[in-house]
Amino acid sequence: MTPRVVVLTTYFRPVVGGVESNAERLSRYLQSDGFDVLVLTKRISAGLPDSESLDGVRVQRIGPLGDRNAAGKWRLVPHATAWLIAHRTAYDVVCCIDFRGIGLAALAARVVTGHRALFQAQTPGVFRWPVRAAYRHADILACIGRDIERDALALRIPRGRVHFLPNAIDLTEYRPPEPGEKEAARRSLGLPLDRVISLFVGRLSLEKGLMDLLEAWRLLPDRTRALLLVAGPDMEGHAWNVGPSARDFVRARGLEDSVRFLGST
Repeated sequence: MTPRVVVLTTYFRPVVGGVESNAERLSRYLQSDGFDVLVLTKRISAGLPDSESLDGVRVQRIGPLGDRNAAGKWRLVPHATAWLIAHRTAYDVVCCIDFRGIGLAALAARVVTGHRALFQAQTPGVFRWPVRAAYRHADILACIGRDIERDALALRIPRGRVHFLPNAIDLTEYRPPEPGEKEAARRSLGLPLDRVISLFVGRLSLEKGLMDLLEAWRLLPDRTRALLLVAGPDMEGHAWNVGPSARDFVRARGLEDSVRFLGST
């Protein structure tokens, strides 16, 4: 019998971030390995269908409409719980990617369905939240970092249910460059050949540490031999948005020659 997996994630494509990218990689991998995969995620726009197939993976969007925000994971909980119970015969296990909020839906549905709930922790400190006592009841906890693993074990979750499992990398796309390939790529992007290129990739959000990186960059004794590229979108409308602050920091300290903001393109 083909194993049937619901990958439960608050947001999915076209939303792009670390959690969403990992959910997509996992879904594709399981699908290619013979699993029957359904991605269950939140509605974000009326222009997106409730059901569609993305690269062979089925996607089901449920719950209230709304762009990505911190409250979305909580608004999805009752809708995800109801869906998992109503469709209990259509799947065998739930895998929650970043289980903050939505993990409660998988656990609540499990009371009725008996289906196992696997949680993948994507954010340090998640087990310090007030609802951590509930999260510790997941059947399996996959931790992308050692700090998350230590937090889980500190809650006395049995070692056999806690696994260190870093995010996967697609080695068909990300690999060591062939001879001359790096130089050609730099030329095509207008980057200098004689400088060390450092790259920050992520949302320009407080928890990503961009301001700490810029402060460390400012302290370099010789920045003429290096260039920092900052790739990622501002978190417009979010209290943790540091995009404007980061650009102001670079201008105020005369770092424009060694720091470039690329945006999200």
